[in-house]
Amino acid sequence: MSGMSVYSSLADPRIVIEFFNSALHCRARNVILDSEESQTLRNALGPSVQGPFRIELNEDQESVLDTLITAKQNFITKKEEPWDYCVARSFGKADLLSYDIHADRELSMMLSGEKPMAFFTVEEGFAFGDLCEQPFEQFVADGTIVQSTFLLRTSSQAAVTYVVFTLPREVWRFFSLRFLKTAKVRWDKTLERLEGLLLGYSDEQCDEYLALFWPDEATPLQAPRITR
Repeated sequence: MSGMSVYSSLADPRIVIEFFNSALHCRARNVILDSEESQTLRNALGPSVQGPFRIELNEDQESVLDTLITAKQNFITKKEEPWDYCVARSFGKADLLSYDIHADRELSMMLSGEKPMAFFTVEEGFAFGDLCEQPFEQFVADGTIVQSTFLLRTSSQAAVTYVVFTLPREVWRFFSLRFLKTAKVRWDKTLERLEGLLLGYSDEQCDEYLALFWPDEATPLQAPRITR
């Protein structure tokens, strides 16, 4: 699924580079270019990077990127952390957090035991495969990961399917999440924190997230509602 739904765009000139492993389609690492480096890459990318954007780089664009990041001495080599392709996107609000959110690396984190649960929302007329390239299905088939779903109707009566993945010993988190999402109460900071804890974030990370996205409990500021 698109990271654009997670990283709500800011008026910040910096560009974020995401490195992906094609086997799992998960992010290996991010690199944030400074303003000058970002402008150099913008010049190479052309008009496609006006406003919020997220694009996979071709070989010519990667060569520009290679020069920029090697100069910063933080380029991630394929020996250190395997990656096959990279994506450039606009800097977003979630990039202000001191920790890396789990979006676009849920599967790799679950396979390593770092993340107990992940969920994705699929709107009516779409299939899970339309929104997420990570191959959860093969690990569901061999029992490494458990898949569960539930249906929720929004205030406009549109049907949204929650596709939930848990580690085998963490299936209880699915039932807790379903209870939170289907409860007839107003979503608030407390419920947002509980959701974060169910997804494997620490108390400290939830504190930071809520301070950034929910400074006023009555008015959440573009909090990522698709996945975290």
